[in-house]
Amino acid sequence: MAMDKIAALAEGEEQVAAYDEKLAHEVLKVVNDHFPKQLTMVQLKHELNPEPSDETLLLALDALLVQKLIEGPHMRSGFQNDLHHMALVRITAAGRDYLQRDSQPNKPQVQYGDQYINLGHVGSVGPNSTGTVNVGNTVWQQIKSEVDLNILANELGRLRIALQQSSTTREDAKQIGIVAEAEEAAESGDGGKTISLLSKATKGVWEVAERIGTDIAAKVIVEASKG
Repeated sequence: MAMDKIAALAEGEEQVAAYDEKLAHEVLKVVNDHFPKQLTMVQLKHELNPEPSDETLLLALDALLVQKLIEGPHMRSGFQNDLHHMALVRITAAGRDYLQRDSQPNKPQVQYGDQYINLGHVGSVGPNSTGTVNVGNTVWQQIKSEVDLNILANELGRLRIALQQSSTTREDAKQIGIVAEAEEAAESGDGGKTISLLSKATKGVWEVAERIGTDIAAKVIVEASKG
């Protein structure tokens, strides 16, 4: 778990305050509640109960920043371990993913490429597993509350352009066509068709989606691939 890694990072470092894993988790939940807005340090402190000391909060923020679960400028002011009150912090896509996984600890993992991703029901897990056929309307009904088709269509457009820039083979062209059709289906509001099309996307398409930061498209491709 990400928080276990955070705790390990804190060990061995000379700190005035002790690392508080529970506080780090609470910080992540607070910034998630305000996403996509950024929070100042004063706003963040006031929403934590009990309100932590600057030193304790700084250590939690440092750990979350190292794990890329939040984003923001350097939190310390001058040579003191005081909060820079005007610094802004916001949760990252990785942070939101962590909270989603943490809220559903029994949800199985599906492997796509070299990574395991927690994204819903699958029939089997681990290397070389194929899972259960679960695409189209069935999968869309499961994930539609988490996916805005307008945002997905926008990300698929970005993904299509990125694929076109690196296309060299007929298979590449075929994959671009699949993404383009899925983009059109998403624009028209047809979630089931979008999923069915993206079930034909290859690992290479998913890797490009991850690389260019189209997180929703990458996740939907993983969901569709479970078939």
